[in-house]
Parts: sequence; C-alpha cells; structure tokens
Amino acid sequence: MRASENPFFHRGPILDPAYFFGRTQEIAEIISLLSTTRSCCVVGGSKRGKTSILLHLQRDQTLRTHGLDAAVYLRPYLSMDGLANAAPEAVFHCLLREALRCPGSPIIGAPNQRLAPMGDLRFADLEAALARLADAGRKVAFLVDDFDPGPGSRGPDSQIVSALRELASRPYCAFIIGAEKSPAALRLVADAAAGSSDLFAAVHLRRFAQRDVADMVRMLSERAGRLWDVDLDQIVDWTGGVPYLAQLACSLLWKRSAAATRSLTASDYEYVFRDFMNQAEPFLHSAWQRLSGDERDTVLDVVAGRSVDTEQHAAVVERLLKADVLVAQDRRLVLPSRAAATFAQARLREREHGSADLLGAGGVTEGEAAGAPARDDKGAVYRVACLLVEASESRDRFTAGHSADTARLASAIAARMGLPPEEIEGIKVAARLHDIGKIGIGDRVLLKPENLTEQERETVRTHVLVSTQLLEALHFPWEVKPAVRYHHERLDGSGYPDGLMGDEIPLAARVLAVADVFTAMTAARSHRSPHPREDAIAEITKHAGTRYDPHVVAAFVQVVEAGGP
Repeated sequence: MRASENPFFHRGPILDPAYFFGRTQEIAEIISLLSTTRSCCVVGGSKRGKTSILLHLQRDQTLRTHGLDAAVYLRPYLSMDGLANAAPEAVFHCLLREALRCPGSPIIGAPNQRLAPMGDLRFADLEAALARLADAGRKVAFLVDDFDPGPGSRGPDSQIVSALRELASRPYCAFIIGAEKSPAALRLVADAAAGSSDLFAAVHLRRFAQRDVADMVRMLSERAGRLWDVDLDQIVDWTGGVPYLAQLACSLLWKRSAAATRSLTASDYEYVFRDFMNQAEPFLHSAWQRLSGDERDTVLDVVAGRSVDTEQHAAVVERLLKADVLVAQDRRLVLPSRAAATFAQARLREREHGSADLLGAGGVTEGEAAGAPARDDKGAVYRVACLLVEASESRDRFTAGHSADTARLASAIAARMGLPPEEIEGIKVAARLHDIGKIGIGDRVLLKPENLTEQERETVRTHVLVSTQLLEALHFPWEVKPAVRYHHERLDGSGYPDGLMGDEIPLAARVLAVADVFTAMTAARSHRSPHPREDAIAEITKHAGTRYDPHVVAAFVQVVEAGGP
C-alpha cells in the first residue's frame, strides 16, 4: 500500500484545514484572549499540535467563526528555531519582516522605504513600525513557534523576553507562543518582578479524549471511503491521547486491516503494537531526554512501584503531573499510556542491570573483554563493541577506522553543544557501532568498485535495521539503539528507514548523522576519491535546517574550524 492511500499516514504539522480536528476548546480560549489583545503561551509537550494550532490561527475562517474581523488582525508566523541564539536586533528584524509580509499589511511610510538591515533594526524601530500599523487600523498577533531552546542553545535572552512583554502591553500587539516548558516561556507567563504578570496567559493543550480520537477515525476513514471498525480503547490505551501517537497507531492499524481484509484480532493488535513501539521510540526517547535527572528517577520509581509520597519527591511529582508525564489514577500515580510505560520499563531494566546482561549472560566474561578492568563494566562493554566493529570494518580497507573517526567527531560536536557527559559518552559508543549491521551485507555489494544500482542501495540501507537487531539483545549502559537506527534520517523526511522528520529524530541520531556524512565524504571509497574538507563542510552547511539539525551543524562548524577531528 502506498502512503498516499493511507488516510492516517502523516508527517509534520497539519497544513490542510480539512485534516484539522479537535482543539475546539483551546482555539476558543486563545481567540477569546486575542479579542482583548491579550497574549498567551500555548503550552504542551512534544507532538501535542502546537504548530498545527498556530497555522490554524492564520486562517481567516478560524477568526471569523469566533466573531473576529480577520482583516484587522495581521497574523505573521515566525519560528524561533535557528533564532534562539540570535542577537535581539536580528529577532526584531524578523518580527517586523514577517508582519509586513502578511496579506493586508499596509505599506509603512514611503513606497520605496526599505527595511533596515538585520543588524541595525533596534527595538524602538520595531515599536514605531507596529504603532504605524495600528494607525492604519491593523493589530498584529505574532504566532511564535519553537520558543523552547534547542540542545546547546541558551534560548531567547532577557532582552528579547523583556521586548516581547513590552510589546504585549500595547493595545495593538499580541503574541501567541508555542512552547513546552522553557524558562523563557515561563517568565512570559508569570514574572512578578516585571509588575505585569497578567500580560501572558497559559493555554494548556490537553490530551485527546476517546471522543477526539473517534472524531479523527471517523473523519479520515470517511475521506478514504471506508467505514472502519477499530478498537478506540486500544488506541487511547497505547497513546494516552497524544495526537501524534494516536495518528501513528491508526496509520499502522489501518495498514494491517487493509492487508488482512478482515476485522482485526487480538493478535493483530499485539503485532501492530510492536511495530508501533519501534516507530514511536524516537518520540519517546526525545521526551525522555527533556526530563531532568530527578524527573527521570521519579518516573522510574513509579514504574518500579517504589513510594514517591515523600517530601523529597513532592515538587518533582507536581512538575510531572502538570506536564502530563504522570497521571493520578485510583489514588496512585501511573504513566499515561502503554507506550510510555513500555518505554520506561526498558529504561528501568537498563538502570537496574546496566551492562551485567552483556557481561554475565552466557558468553562474554569480564576477563574475555580484551583485558578489561574487573570493575570497569562500561570499559568492558566498550571494548567488546570495538572488537565487533573492527571485525566488520576489516572486510573493507576503505572503511577501516571510519567508525572511530565518526565517534571522535560526534563526541566533539556533542561536547560543543554542551550535552551532559553521560549523553556524550552514549553518542560516542553509538558512533562506534553505527555501521555494525554492514557485517550482514555481502562483499559483492559492500566492496563493489562501481556506483551501486538502486536495488543495491536498498540492500545497503538495510544495515541500520540489521544493526538494531544485533543490538537488541544487548543491554548497554548507554542509550545507543535510537541513534544507530535513525542516523540516516533527515529533517525533511527524505531519510530512511522510517522517513522521520524534525524532532521525531533523536538528538543523538542528528549528531551522528552530521559526523557520519563528514567522515564518509572526506575519506576515499572503492568507487571515488575523498572530497576536500572544505567541500564537505559546504555541503553540510548548505543543508542545515533541511537535512541536518541547524544546532548540530553550527556546533560541527565550530569544531572543524577550531581544528577538531
């Protein structure tokens, strides 16, 4: 079945209004605030639909439905992704530029007046231009997405936050900001020191209830011309009402039911759930990485059945409940979905067993691990991993050392981004292991001196799946499988094996992707000479924001320009 035949197959924000469903309560709340030119933060976890809501608010019909004159409100959309570390003048420039691009925006000043260069536009210039728009009968509602800083980013500085609050106090300007829980966004919602804590309200995106999932199933299956009988209880149980996960579950169940040409059985649901968990893992891993160490420990205590009803846990539990990471059920705390519980149980097993399963479960002893120190479990596992990689790379003189080079560069990028030491170490190990699946590819394809055919390229692409299968039985003391499986995914969805997009791709995989491409391009291969370093750097920076994470690329450029690996 082609993806286009599956009405639930979807990546990225919902652009087509015909596919926008639910969120009526939140939309009404936002527009009620907008009618009094009051600003708000749309707060919700990853994949809750913040971008879709902002794009929905750009539609004139959305405002008209709630009695607002759409012609009065200019609604420029601006993503802060890539601007998190920008100078305030650059942010002010982008805000004004997007406002002037809106349909219905009157010309400010003389027809030939040009916008000031990015580095020269001060806050006073922005404020004066917006006031002139107000004089022309327009109000501006800035739709600001991705307000949370990316890894390694400090986020919008205090000057930008103060500027937004200052503009939000004007009767002609409002902000609708999509954010998870960044400190900058929280300062906008409530800042007693500023003396105007009521400027920004918080609109929380709730999880989908069963009726919302039912509406989605009915609407999309009807568009495919089919009355679909699916177990809604299963979908809500798996996903906890997270819209992205609900869509993913429906997409996989639809595919299964189409192949079976019959009603789905209990075994069908269990089969699909395994596939669902594989595809949901990047999302779950990304959410896990966003938690603090105390929050992770508390979640694992809940999964293990340990008491968290203590003063020590109180503040952490309150944060987790507010963020919907935990929910109260029958006077006890639980995770909100089977997917979250399954993922957390795997993290608990890793924490409790660490590398013991690998070192003591039947074949590899500490003494056999290349002379590893008796008490250094991580060192032993890493040495075993290196032996496996060396066995794989020994078949091809052109790729010998590629994994070690990639590991050095990937860990340097991660360090430059300011990631925690444990995460840097995990990225280094994942980089050493990322091509281990090539051990299952025949020499005729792997060592072919000419360009590969499309079929041969498809064979090579299976190495990420083989790598994941090889690592499945090993309990590493690092989270390596997501990075290994997804290091060939690309931000725009053009990668493989699952066509993930944006932050669906785990951060470790995004770091590994850049390091892998650079080390591969600058090394000789059986069918080509190495590319000059300058060409490889230019190729990677050219695709920052489309194929590669711009934060990762920025750190990569700093590393290589400083003479790093």
